[in-house]
This record gives sequence, structure tokens and C-alpha cells, in this order.
Amino acid sequence: MPIKPQQDELATRETSAYLVANRYARLMVPDDSVLDLRGRDYRIYRETLRDDQCASTFAQRRLSVVAREWMVDPASEDAVDIAAADALRENLNRLDWDKITDLMLYARWYGHAVAECMWAIEGGLVTLKDLKVRDRSRFAYDIDDKVYLQRLSGQFEL
Repeated sequence: MPIKPQQDELATRETSAYLVANRYARLMVPDDSVLDLRGRDYRIYRETLRDDQCASTFAQRRLSVVAREWMVDPASEDAVDIAAADALRENLNRLDWDKITDLMLYARWYGHAVAECMWAIEGGLVTLKDLKVRDRSRFAYDIDDKVYLQRLSGQFEL
């Protein structure tokens, strides 16, 4: 019997706190001299987007990506692959995919982005209900690229 997917949000502001320091040996420290100078405070990147030239150039690049047409192609001509591609295409069309893409493109400015998949069960199938792009400063990575969320307790959870 398949495992039921997690359907509750995990990375809400109520359940997590901002990453203030890396006190855990298993977590990687960002190799970013700008963040090092500012005490690992991501607000420095937010401040740079207040500059007119930075903001307009970055917006132009994001909008040019979002304006592109996207496609979902089946892996093969097999009926199961065609059905899977059709289902995924339909699922993505129900989401605000351009907005999600735009928010995820901030990874180019900040160095990384994190989105939480919100799952639903519809007609016996697991579908993607939403993608919630989260504040990247609340996450850390280990040497195997696993993502950790800092909880209010200050502990990181995989």
C-alpha cells in the first residue's frame, strides 16, 4: 500500500525561525564573502534590489524567462508516459506557474531558493496542489545537499 503524502505545510513562519548561525558541524557554511561581511544576513541582498539598476536588470532577466513558453513532453511514445505527461501538464496549468517560476528565479540573486511542495490526493492520484517559495535564510544544507529547516527551537530538521 502506498504511503500517504504529507499534506500539511512544514515551513511556515509559525513553525520556524530565522537562521542566525551555523552551530552544527554537519551543516555547510555558505562560501559567500558578502554574507560573511554581514553576519550571514540575507537582508544585504534585499537591500541591493533597492538600487534602480539592479532591480530593473534583474526584473528584465526574470521576466524574459517567465515569458517563455514551457512544455511537458512524454518520456516515450508509451501510453503510460503520455498519460503521465498529460497529467503533469494539467497539474501545472492549475498552478500559478509563472509566479512560482519568478519567485524561484531569485535563486540567481541570493544563491539558492527553496520551495515546499504542497501535495493533494485527487481521484486516487497524488497531485501537486501548490509550490510555496520560502525565505531562503531559514534553510541550511549539509555536505550531501540535504535541506534543513530551522525550527523555533533553534534545531534544524531534515
